[in-house]
Amino acid sequence: MSQQEIQDDRVEWMLKFSVFACGIGLIALGVHKITNFDFDDLKMFALTIYYIIFGFLLCVSVLPFESFYSSFSFLRYYLGKGVFLVFLGSLALDTEEFWYIIIAIILLVVGFVYLLLGLTCAKKITFKLEAPAQQPAATPEEKPLVKTD
Repeated sequence: MSQQEIQDDRVEWMLKFSVFACGIGLIALGVHKITNFDFDDLKMFALTIYYIIFGFLLCVSVLPFESFYSSFSFLRYYLGKGVFLVFLGSLALDTEEFWYIIIAIILLVVGFVYLLLGLTCAKKITFKLEAPAQQPAATPEEKPLVKTD
C-alpha cells in the first residue's frame, strides 16, 4: 500500500467518523428534546423528528449495508453525500441552541469537503469489508503438463 493510499484511507476514515458522530449527536439531541417536551411550536417538533430520522440515516450511511444503498443510492457518491450533509447542516442551523449549532458547523464543513471531493474525484464510496475477488479457475492451456510414465 502506497503512502498516498494510506493518507487517503485516513482522510476517508476521519470523514466517516465525523458523519457517524454527527448522526449520533442529532439522534441524542432529538431524543433529549422529545423526552423533555422542549419545543415551542409544531415546526420545532417536526424538526426534532427529522433530526432523529436523519441522524439514523447518517449513522447507517457509513456502514456497509448494500440493501440500504438500494434505496439511498445518492449516498454512495461523494457529491450526493456532500449535498445531503450541507442540507442537514442548514436544517440544524435553524435553531439557536449551542449543541445544534456545533453539529451544524461540523456537518457543513464535512459536507463541503465531500462536495469538493465529489467535484474533483467523482469517486464512488466503497467499503473495505468486501470479500476479495476470486481468481478464475485455470484453463487447460494454463495447467502444467504432468508427465505420466
